[in-house]
Amino acid sequence: MAGSKVDVDRTLTVTLADSFRGNRGMGLFFALLGGLVLILPEEGDPTVLVPGLGLLAFGVFALASPYLGLKRGEKVVAELSPQGLVTGVQNSARPRIEIPWDEISEVTQISFMSPVVATWGTYIREPCVTVSRAFYDREIHVDGIAAQGLFWRHHIQRHPDGDRMRVVLLHHDFALSRRALRDEIEARWRAFSRHPAASLPAPPVTDALARLADAYDAVTATPARRVTAAVVAALFVLPLAYHWHYGLTRLAMANLNPAQLASYGGGLLAQRRLPGRVDGGPLTVLGPADVGAMRDASCQRTIRRRAGHAGLTPRYAQHHACRAVFATANGRAAEAAFDIYPTEYRQEMGSGPPRLMSALIAHPPPEADVRTRLCGIRPC
Repeated sequence: MAGSKVDVDRTLTVTLADSFRGNRGMGLFFALLGGLVLILPEEGDPTVLVPGLGLLAFGVFALASPYLGLKRGEKVVAELSPQGLVTGVQNSARPRIEIPWDEISEVTQISFMSPVVATWGTYIREPCVTVSRAFYDREIHVDGIAAQGLFWRHHIQRHPDGDRMRVVLLHHDFALSRRALRDEIEARWRAFSRHPAASLPAPPVTDALARLADAYDAVTATPARRVTAAVVAALFVLPLAYHWHYGLTRLAMANLNPAQLASYGGGLLAQRRLPGRVDGGPLTVLGPADVGAMRDASCQRTIRRRAGHAGLTPRYAQHHACRAVFATANGRAAEAAFDIYPTEYRQEMGSGPPRLMSALIAHPPPEADVRTRLCGIRPC
């Protein structure tokens, strides 16, 4: 039952510093991630450096915020007591809102899209209390956008029946998880309110989203748990960020068709640089006079780590290890092996500096690889 482990006689007071301390886990995670992003590029690439600096600055601010402005940090921003609850709307004419328990007709949770979407995003299952429209008009409402401030609708929502209003109690303002905050509020409401609805049993939670939110809250219920969750998340995310180039290489990997394979293999053949053998004979280097058109080719696609690159994170390149079959003039079959992988080069771009470009190029493989591919069934 909600509130079964809550000391309803205790006054729960939350200062500004308390609410900021709840961000320590998030701060640690983003500081680590931002620091890693800063060392990813081989050169000073602003497309990577700018997000890295932003992540690092956000993480450091979240870690340092409880210790900035210590006098202001002791300001009480929320409170739960036997008399009622105290909350407020920041940067508005109602920085302090006092709601007696008798004025509350419902304690529930609400999900909504922030009116400042680009800044704050979506709120999911935040605890809220329902009050009468008369109490809202008398004790809470202020006229004018300037008096209400930018975040008014983060805290004030219309009730679906139209005759009541909801006051949203954002869990991070109370330095509690969503589930813990609802339990604290609901336990005191049922214990101290004389409203008829307070004596009714709480409806069971059955939907999947609610169970998922409760599971998340259980993991992040305290600052210590949030730090632990951030460290665990970092252990998964940071290795992925370290090997970020592997994922990009996998996404950009070419799936070469027969015509392209014939073109790559034909280029080596025209240069007489195509290693192979004719009719199961010894290994040799094939040229245009030795074989005709390519009949078939198959390639094994792999991703190989590059050697000798600059920077602190590994770079990878796609690699196609191919085996091809050609026809000779007298009807015999010839086998050949070749590799396809990117080659980097610098290209002049008008009057600007040269740009580093990359293109797939066919190469003759090392002799050991040729033997592995062509001499497995019939020794060379």
